[in-house]
Amino acid sequence: MISLNALWRNLSNKLFSIKNKIINLWDKDEKSLSFFNKIILYFLFIFEFFYKIFFQGFIFWNKNFGKPLKTNFKVISIGNISCGGTGKSVLARYLIENIKAKGAILLRGYKSQNEKTGKSFLVSDGNNIFCKSDFCGDEAFMLASSLKIPVVIGKNRSKSVDLLNNLGCNYLVLDDAYQNFALKKDYEILLLDARNPFGNNHCLPAGPLREKDINRADIIIFTHADEIDDKKRLELKRGIKKQNIFFGKHALSFFMNSEMKRFLIDDFESKRFVAFAGIGSFSGFCRSLEKTKINLVKSIEFEDHHQYSIQEVIKILEISDSLDAFGVITTLKDWVKICNFFSELDPKLLKKIYFLDISFDFLNKEEEILFFNLIKI
Repeated sequence: MISLNALWRNLSNKLFSIKNKIINLWDKDEKSLSFFNKIILYFLFIFEFFYKIFFQGFIFWNKNFGKPLKTNFKVISIGNISCGGTGKSVLARYLIENIKAKGAILLRGYKSQNEKTGKSFLVSDGNNIFCKSDFCGDEAFMLASSLKIPVVIGKNRSKSVDLLNNLGCNYLVLDDAYQNFALKKDYEILLLDARNPFGNNHCLPAGPLREKDINRADIIIFTHADEIDDKKRLELKRGIKKQNIFFGKHALSFFMNSEMKRFLIDDFESKRFVAFAGIGSFSGFCRSLEKTKINLVKSIEFEDHHQYSIQEVIKILEISDSLDAFGVITTLKDWVKICNFFSELDPKLLKKIYFLDISFDFLNKEEEILFFNLIKI
């Protein structure tokens, strides 16, 4: 008899496959599509029309009738206008590590067990972590583990902020909050992927955009800007009529294994690896790995925020062995979820698991100085 878990995983895999097929349509020239794919795309355009009406109503209501809560903290919001990874969590880490005052992070806790309750929860007070990754979500657990700061999850951010009283925080970072109006914000930071800021220029489900309005942003940061040339950066800056525009990159920091030993980026040059991850931009992760000059023999993509089973981890390690790979490599966000299984794995297999740490940085020191002159805490 097939278990409910197995049925759910089969359904999730089919939905993930459908989602990827739709995303592939976004990336293609409409003229090159087959007749069948064009029909699918035209149906998506119809749904997009209704989505935009609903979303514009949502924005209008919040702008004109919403009452954002004024807190005792400085509030920095980080968000985007597209689906997929633009590096919000990476920038959140950067802000916490570089602003001298004590900060905290508020997240929704997407696809976590706590999200189903609708309640707010203190993941960490800065000294102790009060749950596992499956309860609070991968991003919240990752940030709490790596930064040692207060982290709160919850759909209602005006209630979440109450859990930070008496923890000595001076400012809050709201992760993925460009479309959230619960708190009065001091700084609204919008991230755009410099390689393709607006995708095919269509909103969901016909394209990657949640919305097209960038005017609410106080600061715009183009991420992955090191992957385009100076001419393209100048075109992006001229095309957006905003004053505070910056360019950043995702720097490769180090590799780390299950024994928490760090390795330099060049240490594994030409070594054979199998990569796996469940993140918003899996292709971006693979491109980062290619920069390390490892020999990527296979890549395994899971749905964003995927909750792994021990059987899946073992299967990935078996695939690695079958390909005579040196090891398997993933992201920090995925690492915090699979480390729960480390005590159950063969020590020989455990030594083959690594993660690549990625950090945010501005393209040059001048932009960094200008940015922190704007962000006054």
